[in-house]
Amino acid sequence: MKCDAVVLAAGKGTRLWPFTETTAKPAIEILDRPLIHYVLDFLVHNGVKKPCIVVNYHKDDVIRAVESYGINACFVDQKEPKGTGHALMVAERYVGDDFIVVNGDLFLDPSVVIPSNSILVVNHPHNGEYGTVVLYGQKLVALREKVPGTLINGGVYRLGDSVFDHLHDLAPSPRGEYEITDVLPKLGLDAVVVSPDRWLDVGRPWDLLTATRRALSTLPNRQDGDVSSHATLRGKVFVAEGAEIRGSVYVEGPAYIGPGAVVGPHTYIRKYSAVGRDARVGNAVEVKASVLMAGTHVAHLSYVGDSVLGKGVNFGAGTITANLRFDDRPVRGVSRKLGAFVGDGAKTGVHVSLMPGVHVGAGAWVFPGSVIYSDVPSGARVSGIYTRSDN
Repeated sequence: MKCDAVVLAAGKGTRLWPFTETTAKPAIEILDRPLIHYVLDFLVHNGVKKPCIVVNYHKDDVIRAVESYGINACFVDQKEPKGTGHALMVAERYVGDDFIVVNGDLFLDPSVVIPSNSILVVNHPHNGEYGTVVLYGQKLVALREKVPGTLINGGVYRLGDSVFDHLHDLAPSPRGEYEITDVLPKLGLDAVVVSPDRWLDVGRPWDLLTATRRALSTLPNRQDGDVSSHATLRGKVFVAEGAEIRGSVYVEGPAYIGPGAVVGPHTYIRKYSAVGRDARVGNAVEVKASVLMAGTHVAHLSYVGDSVLGKGVNFGAGTITANLRFDDRPVRGVSRKLGAFVGDGAKTGVHVSLMPGVHVGAGAWVFPGSVIYSDVPSGARVSGIYTRSDN
């Protein structure tokens, strides 16, 4: 059986550091589901029976994630990172004459339908950080990189096998890669235009917060775990089987508490928060609009706001994530409120302050009493007032 979709899942995702240092981007979890599961939801809704997954970086992560979904898939290794066009070419012998191509790092509304010979276009003004689509009527006529515009290339295409004729004749781009975007305007594709609330490119750490918000909107209000009669749940709160909500806990929905997670006592979980499987949020901790991934511990006397903590992170007592600048300017030019982004296995000692927008690399240690103003490299050991001139 030929594959009827190609998922481009081989890239390193360096912009999503520190989380992609230890995990392939498509395997990073949103509400305890790998990101690629949401891509597969979209493909299944569009009738896909057998996707071909192009892998390379941390490929075992991606393979395990796809296998856990339970779909019949094949995998092909893009042994050298030569661009999206090259990634599609390595899948050529696996596909038929009508197939969907999708980037493996998208969070899509699964109800979006992509018909034959079409491209997904997002109606959203941008300053040049995305590929800009130029249409004549509903036909794609050009794709322009690094140019501001009002239409975004959504990274989803439904193509015929004629695309390979153009790819084989493709010259490398100035950065030495073979780009699928260089051939798409030659294919006479129709545009399927969607609003930005139905599409998200999970390219930066703070995009994990947006993806979590959208995923929370699809969850039911359900408590399968052990919820104390002395806990208060308001709004839509999903408590997975095996989770425990202890006494004097207050949870505002929408919120997610994963399997094996323990929350409380005396804990405040505010809306748009997700506590991953086997995580621990303890006494006098407040979590606001944040993601705590699997196995992370914030045991006591801490504040986590507008932040993402990776897998197996450990916050010492009194660790605070600051999320608002004194001058009220957008943090990293993104949002008025933005906290910390802490890589897998990182640790803080007691009374640590992480300033707005700080990234802490995987496996880093921040010693007690430190104030962190700059990004901490992976595996580093830092203390005191930490500021780097190259940040």
